[in-house]
Amino acid sequence: MSLSALLARTLAAGLLLAQTGCVGLSLVVGSKQADNGTSFTKHRGQQTPFDGSQPSYTSQADALRLWGPPWRRQLRDGHECWTYKTLRPKWRGLEVWGILSVPVLLPAGRKKATLEFADGQLVRYTIDSGRGYFVGLFLNNSTGAWWRFFEYDPAYEGSWGTY
Repeated sequence: MSLSALLARTLAAGLLLAQTGCVGLSLVVGSKQADNGTSFTKHRGQQTPFDGSQPSYTSQADALRLWGPPWRRQLRDGHECWTYKTLRPKWRGLEVWGILSVPVLLPAGRKKATLEFADGQLVRYTIDSGRGYFVGLFLNNSTGAWWRFFEYDPAYEGSWGTY
């Protein structure tokens, strides 16, 4: 192979890798509850829009009417917490990043939404948020780190929106 052909192939591979932004592995390991404000919509586990485009609700009566009885009820620090299973699956597994992203993920139950009430009024609404570790070369990384811990932000419906 000539030097010019080798350089052309190296340049083409570099351009393809630059489009993905990273080369490496990500491991989706679990989830935690992420805050979602102090109101909820009629759909379980949906983020409440901040633009007021949908009606929002704040009472236990609204939760029972719209979402039905909770899957689990708990008392926590004097507040009543109602946990609901959503229709969105939780994912666990590995994703290989290169020119293309190759997910090897399995469904591991359903995401949960929790409504925390004080005196019948909502004081906190949380939704399961994906967590993962990335190891590899991040071409678009401003910090220069070769690994990162990532927690999915439900406000961002980007490429990690399914975790």
